[in-house]
Amino acid sequence: NNTATYGGGIFCLSNSSPTINNNNISNNTIPNTGGPRGGGGIYCWNSSPFITNNTISNNTATGAGGGIVCYGSGSSPSITNNTISNNSDGGIMCSGSSPTISNNTISNNTTSASGGGIYCGGGSPIITNNTISNNTASSSGGGIYCYVNSSPIISNNIISNNTGGGIQCNSNSNPAITNNTISNNTNSGGIACGS
Repeated sequence: NNTATYGGGIFCLSNSSPTINNNNISNNTIPNTGGPRGGGGIYCWNSSPFITNNTISNNTATGAGGGIVCYGSGSSPSITNNTISNNSDGGIMCSGSSPTISNNTISNNTTSASGGGIYCGGGSPIITNNTISNNTASSSGGGIYCYVNSSPIISNNIISNNTGGGIQCNSNSNPAITNNTISNNTNSGGIACGS
């Protein structure tokens, strides 16, 4: 139930590498102050925290990354074994960053834009062994949205029942998509690739 401009629950500043383990990070809010703000649950600014075994739920942002934001080329967090659910403005946003996102349950997150489960804008995130399901994006990429020269590795995930499609790739993004189960996604189907 915390409120902040960035990182409603936790804000990791430049060059920090905290271990964030076994917490319940919920019901935090980034208020609408006239511009996009993110990281309702956790905001990583050019930092590389270890985020493991947490429940990150029911957080709200007014721009992107209701659950977690990873921002900047110096940001390479490890996001593992978390439940990231029911966040508003998406589950995870990666902007110019290269996190490792593995073994998480990312579900029932919503956004009025793109990337209900995960948004990748630049950088080279590794997205593996996650269950990404029942997320909603009003625009595109209900499960995963790849944008602006991002090159994620997307492997061994279950990507299902997302509204806005399973995976959407636009603006010179170059994902490697291997060994995933992609099923029952609506509005753009399983995988949609644009220019």
